[in-house]
This record gives sequence, structure tokens and C-alpha cells, in this order.
Amino acid sequence: MLALPLGLGVAYKRLLGGVGFAYIKPPADLDATYGLTYPSLGDSNSMNNSVFELFNCNAGFFSVAWNDSLAPNILKYPVPLGYNMLLLQEDAAALLDLQSSQHLGWIRSQLRPNETWQITATVNATVARQNKTLAQIMQEDDSSFASAFTWIDSFWLFYESMSLSMMTLAGGQACMIGTQKSSYFNAVRLGYPYDGEDVEDFRQSALVFNLSREVCTGIWNITKETVNLVGGDCKQMSTAYLSQNMISTYPPFTLDTLPVLVHSIGRFASTYQNSPWQLPAYASSVASSWWARAVFMLTPGQGDGLHWPDLFYPAENEIIISMIPTLNASWLLYLVLSIHPIITISAILVTATFYSTPMGNGFGLISILAGIDASRLHLLHGAAFSGNLAQPVNLGFRFIEQAELVGPEHDEPTRPNLTLRYSLLQRSEAGEMIGLKRKELYQ
Repeated sequence: MLALPLGLGVAYKRLLGGVGFAYIKPPADLDATYGLTYPSLGDSNSMNNSVFELFNCNAGFFSVAWNDSLAPNILKYPVPLGYNMLLLQEDAAALLDLQSSQHLGWIRSQLRPNETWQITATVNATVARQNKTLAQIMQEDDSSFASAFTWIDSFWLFYESMSLSMMTLAGGQACMIGTQKSSYFNAVRLGYPYDGEDVEDFRQSALVFNLSREVCTGIWNITKETVNLVGGDCKQMSTAYLSQNMISTYPPFTLDTLPVLVHSIGRFASTYQNSPWQLPAYASSVASSWWARAVFMLTPGQGDGLHWPDLFYPAENEIIISMIPTLNASWLLYLVLSIHPIITISAILVTATFYSTPMGNGFGLISILAGIDASRLHLLHGAAFSGNLAQPVNLGFRFIEQAELVGPEHDEPTRPNLTLRYSLLQRSEAGEMIGLKRKELYQ
């Protein structure tokens, strides 16, 4: 019984895995905005450029894509990756707008240790979707290809004379990207029809993606250290009010983009030629290339600082839920927590029920303990645990005589009332004992 509270205390603390929830309502004067931004590195912004952002937003995707045991066709789409990427399908990806630095700063200032805020909001996103129809037109129709042609930027892959190339089609809302045999062994800009062989090879092998700004829903888990996208969707949302100016105004700066993509999608031309992740990698890389360039150009104090209303906007349909780890509310937890109260209540009920019930009849140990002199119990100190007395102890008897009135009106003479008391005595006090004879009745 002494170890029971300790055992129960250890047991319930091992039943972790639960989560406590609470809805959070931001103050009315909070500047809760979303937009084309990124999770800041902190006080130093030296690495907040399009190259860093392209690496960073793609990190979540490629940590999954290099896993050969996981195939994209078995995933349940949309798949959240990193802090703002949604893989919508194998051939489509979205980069969601994020909380502004002021809004994110307020959120983190309210967070307690081990607390997570789950935030759901309707936001805009930069989306890339494969266009197989346009790709076929570019391959087969010379006049359409010539009218859409701008220039092709190409970067050598250091692999069997292969290059990774990208071309933004005229109008800026679609691009061609792919790998092809190359006559050049460096970064070049291909013209048409001057570099006919390389251009034609690219034309026949490249994938085509449409770029657009769309309305999506995002779900983030935010702690003091991390921002993780954990869910979202981009279906059945009206995009009538969205401007597409960002897509056409800020195509990727390929001198920044291609050297980065060489180390990601470029690997699918060599090491991962037959990987099922090739098409998702192209979709995510195209979307993140446009997003990273626009984020850099639209950051205050950088680029030209152009703004459109749909790039920075108040929070819409925002729901904030606080989540804190707690005990797992299973039947085993309730059982552990109820054991001690049940035992305590049972002991109280037993004591109350049998308080006046004698524990034994006749003269024996119970009789002695019931009449013991409590002031002498110190002589038994320590014996409850060890079973051994520190010194020899004698049991002494004495009568206590009290007068008692008898008769209904107490007019009869008093008679003595003798009460037997027991005392624990040291050996030096043995003389205080009275002599009782065996089998003799005392009244």
C-alpha cells in the first residue's frame, strides 16, 4: 500500500499521446495578413534571395522524392510538403501564400513551450499544371512554336552531353522545361532557328506547364521554431478576382534557377531516369521557380516593390486552434486514475460501517490493544518495520477505580467501578505491575 501512490504516479505519466484543444481568437486590431512571402530567417536577411528560397521551398519535396520505397501513385492527394507546397496531383503543384512576418511574429509571441497552433485559412497560391495539349502543339506545329518562342536558357548537366533547359512562352503564363542532348558545355542562351539541332531536341522532349494564381485552402502547424503545411486543397475555388500579373511580370531568372534545378530535377536525366517522381519533380520545380522569384522581387526593400491587391491581403476564413500535448484519454488512463480513489473510499466506508463492531471476544491481544496506555507506545518505536524491540518491554496491569451512581434517582449509594488498564513498562518499572494469578476471576 505504501508503494501504490508511487506506482500509480509512474503509470499515468506513461500514458501520453493525447492532445488538448482550444480555439484562439486574435485581437481585433491585429494586422492578420497573408501574402507572397516566406518564413524569415530572422534578423539577418542576407540569404533571403530567390536562390535560397528555391532551395528551401523544394527541400520538403525532394526529401520524399529520393525515397524509392514511396511511389507518387499511391499517395492521397493533395500532399503537403515543407512550409507551403501542395502536390495537387502527379502533374500539378501549388506554392501557397503564407502569414505575413507581422502575423507570424504575433503567433509565435503567444505560443507556450510544447504548444502548437493549427491555422486554417483561405489563401492565394502560385500553381503549375502540366498542359499536354499545348506540348503536342509545340512539338507538331512550327508556326505555333515560332510565335510562342522567346529564348531557351540551357545549363549543362555534366552528364553525357545533356543540358537542362527552360523557356518561358510568349505571354509569360506557360513554360517549357526538359533535358536534351546539347552541343554546348556551359550555360548558354539558345536562339531559333540559329541553334536548330539543340532547339529541336528540346522542343520534342520538353514538358509544358501552365502557371496561374489560384485560390486554395491551407492548414499549417506552427510552433516557435517551425512552420509546416499539413493539409490543403485548390479545388472548386473562384479565381475571377485574381490578377495574373505576378506570373507574367516575374518569370524565373534562369541564371539563378537552372543551376539549382540541375541538382534536383537534373538528376532524373541520369541517376533517377526511371523514377516515378520525375513528373511531380518537374511540376513542383516550375511552381517554386515562379514563386521564389516573385517573393524575392516583392520583398520590401528589394526588387521593384510592385504590389497587387491579391498579393498581400487580410486573413480570410482563418481558424486558429491551440494544441498542447497531454495524457491519452483511454480506458487505461481512467482505470489508473480511479484505483486510488476507489481504495480510499472503500477504506472510509469499511471504517464507518464496522467502527462499533468488536474485533474480537474474550481476553486476548485485541483486548490489550484496546485498553493500552497510549502515552507508553514510544517504547515500541521502530518495531513496526524491523519486528525487533530496542529494549525489553514488560506489560503492566492496574485497576482504575471510579465511583458510579446507581438507581433511577441516584439515591442509592455509590459502588466502585473498576477499569483495567494496560501499560508498557521498561524493566526498571516492573515493580508497578500487579500480581495476577492464572485462572482467577477478578471483578
